[in-house]
Amino acid sequence: MAKLLCISEEEWTAAMSSPKAVQPELLDRCARLLGMTLREFLSGASSAPEVFYRRLEGAPSSLHDLERGETALTIGGYVRDLTQAAELEGDRRPGLPSWATPRPVKEGASPPYDAEALAFEVREALGLGLEPVRSVWALAGDCGVRCAAVTPDTLAQSVDGLSWRHPLPGLVVNLVGGANLWWRTRMTVAHELAHLWFDLPTWGLVISSERDSGPLYQHFQAIEQRANAFAAYLLVPPERVRRMAAGRSVDPSLLRDVSEEYGVGYETATQTVCNILGVSRSKRHDLLAQRGRQVSWMGSDHVDAQAPPSPREQLERAVAQALRQERIDPVRARVLLGLRMSEPLPRGFPLREPVLGTVQQVRNTALRELRREGRTDVLPDRVELLANGDYQVSLVSADRGAGDASPVGHRIIPKQHIAC
Repeated sequence: MAKLLCISEEEWTAAMSSPKAVQPELLDRCARLLGMTLREFLSGASSAPEVFYRRLEGAPSSLHDLERGETALTIGGYVRDLTQAAELEGDRRPGLPSWATPRPVKEGASPPYDAEALAFEVREALGLGLEPVRSVWALAGDCGVRCAAVTPDTLAQSVDGLSWRHPLPGLVVNLVGGANLWWRTRMTVAHELAHLWFDLPTWGLVISSERDSGPLYQHFQAIEQRANAFAAYLLVPPERVRRMAAGRSVDPSLLRDVSEEYGVGYETATQTVCNILGVSRSKRHDLLAQRGRQVSWMGSDHVDAQAPPSPREQLERAVAQALRQERIDPVRARVLLGLRMSEPLPRGFPLREPVLGTVQQVRNTALRELRREGRTDVLPDRVELLANGDYQVSLVSADRGAGDASPVGHRIIPKQHIAC
């Protein structure tokens, strides 16, 4: 927990040994780690997403990345931001389709673990037939999933995507290589949909990456292989490949036709066609070796090149709209965005000005220091600006309260220590 919260083990041990002394900032980090608001975390009113952080030892590289920087907190923040955005917007999605139920990998099964049958089932349920999936983002949204996209500058590059069912079905994809590599994004979205539809329990969170190795939980490698195969077969229906390949040799021209018609990259087209047609390993290797010599024909104008906004952007838009409609006030807006009351709202927001003035900020700083020291006998009262720019706060008895009570002491608050 200390590693995931980016604090020292000593800080965590001290917090657990004296819960009453735990600072609000640490409580909020704990809540964010679990994708919850502080209110939900403290009240226990909502179940947190099931995460597999407890299995970090021997886990895939993407999970080990959670221990570095603030990756785990970032992921939890995505869950929280999208959930709050949906609540503010009154997003009442119908929920996942009835066929989206956990399908455990069967003991003794061989790759790709019924991925083709699952893809066929989904295509039939969605009425796709052999038609291309025009947009994976739209398909996910139509199936009740709230989608977002981020970039490697905000999420560890080893994590391709993540998905969860609770408190609302959500999916975040890391745009490794940028939005222009939309064919890569299409595979990642479809991969995460496989987790969301068939691997997750009624609530849970899965973090995945094609580069992972080692057990995350039982059958992790099999689950990853099935998700990869499902994504390929969902985007490229095997029956259509068999028809396209009838009377033709498996060569780059066939792969290009598959790639162009179904919106997948050359490598995905090669692997998928070879798997469907049972092409030998040596032939597959030869085809993949030609990948670098293929002129890019994909272009950058595909509908899936327009990725949805990040979780933070979606939350900011929802908060700004709620402010304009007077459904929330500036204080609530800052709570939702994790801003201090002394900070302005982001540019373009209505009512951007800070809620608290300097005097109240100084009082809050003094009160925080007193509480940290265990001083509950006094309260901060009048504030005086000193010649050097620091502030002097008069202290009054907590029994008498602030206002007209006579000072029982003073405290100096350096200007650089002022906090909301």
